[in-house]
Amino acid sequence: MGWLLINICLPVAAPLGMYLVFLCIPLPRQPRKRLNPILAVKDGQLCWAAIGFCASGLHEASQSAELDWLIGTLVFTLILSSLLACGGALFQTKVQKVPFSAWFEHYRCLVGSLLVTAFAGGLFALAHFNN
Repeated sequence: MGWLLINICLPVAAPLGMYLVFLCIPLPRQPRKRLNPILAVKDGQLCWAAIGFCASGLHEASQSAELDWLIGTLVFTLILSSLLACGGALFQTKVQKVPFSAWFEHYRCLVGSLLVTAFAGGLFALAHFNN
């Protein structure tokens, strides 16, 4: 359980943790109004954690000869994570109120990065616990 919390949950929760830190810092009124937790993850920033998960998973999977399929899947996920992280930085999403029916379309980079990061975390855990 400790491995999961430190290696998976902490990197995913870190961007939102920084939001909480900034809430505790005495900031002027204008910057405080702009604080929004979605800013920390809206443009694929979680994919940086997914890249780390994939790299660590590759290291773990390389220790076992019967996990070749996992190595290929981790490489594919690493490339996808890199593309999402870079694409999100290039094509940033505006933070705005959108109806729930359009939320997934408007924040599609965020949704994609959540899915890829969860998948990468699962692969990393699989590589770790299969050794």
